[in-house]
Amino acid sequence: DNRAAGSGATSDNRAAGSCAEHHNSQRIGSLHPLAKPGAKLLRFSRKGKGVFAFVAKFVFAAATWLVTRYLLGGKKNVVCPLVTVSDVINAHGLLVVDFLKIDVERAELATLLGVEPKHRQVIKQIAMEVHDDFATNGFGLADVVALLTDQDHGFGFEPAKVIVEQPVTLTGGTLWNVYARR
Repeated sequence: DNRAAGSGATSDNRAAGSCAEHHNSQRIGSLHPLAKPGAKLLRFSRKGKGVFAFVAKFVFAAATWLVTRYLLGGKKNVVCPLVTVSDVINAHGLLVVDFLKIDVERAELATLLGVEPKHRQVIKQIAMEVHDDFATNGFGLADVVALLTDQDHGFGFEPAKVIVEQPVTLTGGTLWNVYARR
């Protein structure tokens, strides 16, 4: 019976690729180009499977390491100036900000706190992505909503006009969309 599945070698010890056969003995898969047509595959022994698993894990770990090194290899640390929303408002002499979009990857609260109190009332609408992960961020979604709706020290949006939603595809995750309007 020459039915086999998995990787193996041809009967004359030439390397062969993966191969699988159905019950009707039709060989499908990819054999090494040097394998003879109709060559039977040898099954690995249990010892061979252990060695194969070890080699596969090693190759996977090495490939992961190489890809990571490649992707991060060109990484450079660059010093760049950071500006706040208030810096932009001041630099351009803005009296009104009609729409502010914030997507700052876990720095949402710091971005909002960086808006000077005198500028908080001139922002008419905010759309932002918020990561509700107190353990990682040190703040949560409730803290962002509280700052947006705080009438005394926050942005002063009416609570009924602050919408919090989580896309269905992200249900159960920590990513939320927050919309506030006056």
